[in-house]
Amino acid sequence: YLNLALGELSVEKQLSKRCAERGWEMTALAQDGSMLEDVLVRQLPLIPDRATHIVLSASGNDLLSLLNEMVVAQFTVRSMYAAIVSGLMQVAERYRDLIQTLKGLGCHLACCTVYRPNFNHFFFKSLAVLALG
Repeated sequence: YLNLALGELSVEKQLSKRCAERGWEMTALAQDGSMLEDVLVRQLPLIPDRATHIVLSASGNDLLSLLNEMVVAQFTVRSMYAAIVSGLMQVAERYRDLIQTLKGLGCHLACCTVYRPNFNHFFFKSLAVLALG
């Protein structure tokens, strides 16, 4: 959710620009819509052996999926509980597993996530801020 009118660049474009300025190589493996499982199974095996640094931006789609489950269930207490308690626990566990796997590669690792949810609805924005906090 970038504000292109203000010249905001995606993480990939920011890094690509900085790397090019310094003469460094960059491999972008991110795929829009990927879930944590996709990153672990489909993207990690593609990390080049010569990689020295990894920048990870993941879990946003997993959190959006939890939100979608609540919307479909019309925000019943059961759906909210399932998403907030067990859903967030599962996302956190998958994220920890991914981090541990990446740490095992011996590269420098930087992790980032969505820091400014772009929802118009106050409830969605609040929920996203809570989930990302």
